[in-house]
Amino acid sequence: MGNGTEGEETPVPRSPNAIPTEEELRKRFFFQKPRDQAAIDRHEAVSMLSFNLAMSLCRLCYPGRQLALALTALEEVRMRANASIACDDPRP
Repeated sequence: MGNGTEGEETPVPRSPNAIPTEEELRKRFFFQKPRDQAAIDRHEAVSMLSFNLAMSLCRLCYPGRQLALALTALEEVRMRANASIACDDPRP
């Protein structure tokens, strides 16, 4: 109704238990080259935030298993954030 969405197809939500499509698997298991400078900037921002937090944790925490686990968890946070930027970009 005049909102500019006429003729656009709305994606049907998939069941979380559905078998992934080939396109979904390709996004998950192949390198996703940043599509533009904005994506590169986002990746760099995530890396810098993660690095700064890691440096702060190393200054604040005592060395040992718990710090090592915190840094490992931070690495996973960074990877998941970068995967979101690479794989979940809603732009056409």
